[in-house]
Amino acid sequence: MFLKHFLPILLLFCISCISPHGEHQPNVLFIAVDDLRPDIGVYGNSDVKTPHLDKFASTGCVFESHYVSVPTCGASRYSLLTGRLPRFRQHLQNSAFEHFTVGQPEGELPESFIHHFRRNGYYTIGIGKISHAPDGRMQNPLAPMETLLELPHSWDELVFDSGKWGSAENAFFGYANGTVGGKCRTTQH
Repeated sequence: MFLKHFLPILLLFCISCISPHGEHQPNVLFIAVDDLRPDIGVYGNSDVKTPHLDKFASTGCVFESHYVSVPTCGASRYSLLTGRLPRFRQHLQNSAFEHFTVGQPEGELPESFIHHFRRNGYYTIGIGKISHAPDGRMQNPLAPMETLLELPHSWDELVFDSGKWGSAENAFFGYANGTVGGKCRTTQH
């Protein structure tokens, strides 16, 4: 049953996680970029100078084609991280994590490929926006001063420094000079 739900993710990550001759587990670094074009050197853009990313890419696997199963950002991330294709109306919404993983008990199947790594001896750290909320946390609607993890069983540690912006959401919509554009949240986590 696990393979049925996680096959797309396993095909993507097993290549990176299998160690030759059963030696130590390799480190795995997954970098997700949201709503950006691949305009860096490794993708052929010579105007943008990204020497460190280009060098790093030369030692790993660079994906040149990417397709999403859901055309909205949060729902697409939910599908990618959980390996589940949309079957219900809530799978098509940015609130998919809220509907299916937030506050849920740990089940037999991992909630995400990250959870699978964690169950198999990896120490998992989330840095920045990987699920839907900028810091992987959402406000509890029943207790507004409390936050809930979008992937409660996946992370050993979540790291987000909101710095001069004061909150993760402000940092997400913020400018380098510390001002905030777009939506902003006045409360801090």
